[in-house]
Amino acid sequence: MGNLNGCVASTEGGAVEDTSQEAEVQQLWQQDATALKEEADKRRAKREQEAEARKARIEAAQQAADEAMGETAGLNTAAAEAKPAASPRQEARKAEAKKEEVKVSAKSKAKKEEAKKEEAKGDDTKAADAKKAPETQAETKTDTTKEEPAKDEPQPAAKKEDLKSSAKSKAKKEDAKDEGNDKSEPKTAAPAPVMGEKEAALQKQVDEAIAITKDPDLVKYNLDIKICGARELAPTDADPYAMCSTKGKIALRFRTKTSSQRASPVWNQAGKVQVMHGDSLSFCIYDKENPGPTDHLAKAELVFDQVIPSGFEGEIALEDKDGAVSEKTFIKVRVRVSSAVAAE
Repeated sequence: MGNLNGCVASTEGGAVEDTSQEAEVQQLWQQDATALKEEADKRRAKREQEAEARKARIEAAQQAADEAMGETAGLNTAAAEAKPAASPRQEARKAEAKKEEVKVSAKSKAKKEEAKKEEAKGDDTKAADAKKAPETQAETKTDTTKEEPAKDEPQPAAKKEDLKSSAKSKAKKEDAKDEGNDKSEPKTAAPAPVMGEKEAALQKQVDEAIAITKDPDLVKYNLDIKICGARELAPTDADPYAMCSTKGKIALRFRTKTSSQRASPVWNQAGKVQVMHGDSLSFCIYDKENPGPTDHLAKAELVFDQVIPSGFEGEIALEDKDGAVSEKTFIKVRVRVSSAVAAE
């Protein structure tokens, strides 16, 4: 009878322990959900405040623009009303001034045409004189040795225009050359983003490791990993545990303890691993000791770029043995990059 009472007491104690642990798990999940909801509410409220502030600024700017336009229109109207009507004498004077302007422009146009004709005649005369020059004189002269006119002698208008056009073409060629040189020169790199103290310290370690190895792929990153828990796992006959392992150049792993909460286990267990460029982190959940390659209940993976350099914290969708990803099954992990060293 005493043995029977002892068995009953132990059974009740185990049930109480399981119930309390389950309540603790539910409380942890509820706290996480409440924290996420509060953060989302804060972000939404902040976005609404920013939108209202932008709307107020736009309305104020629009109102100021409308007021300025109204003042300008009022000033223009007042000026038009205050301006007296032109007298007949003023109108006649304006008409005469326009006629004079037309006459002057016609005369200037005629003078320009006569000047062009004179320049054309001069060019023809120069061409005829050049043909009559001795062949020996033409051979001694080269295209690159042209005599400059004396400063005191007046230059024809056509020659001045030729000099101006040649100077412009030379300037264009030099600009094109400078643009080509600018394209060939390396562009200035954009300013690096501002980093915090931890990011700056890590970047310094990475730079030192690269200086030693001469290769960014030979830098080892030390990671602190915490496997928090999972939820909505498939039914199992044993207490599940999780294992984190590296896939790539370095083979390291650590496992958690088992959890009696089989559907939504909580582990909150941390470990340390190393990764190199191109490596990934694999998270597998098992319910057997010494499992085989296909004995996992579910698994998830984080690639190198998801972890380095800022780390990772959150839930990852799990996939089952057949590779199908569930919309309800997740594992929650936290990854921190603690340091970087050169590979030996």
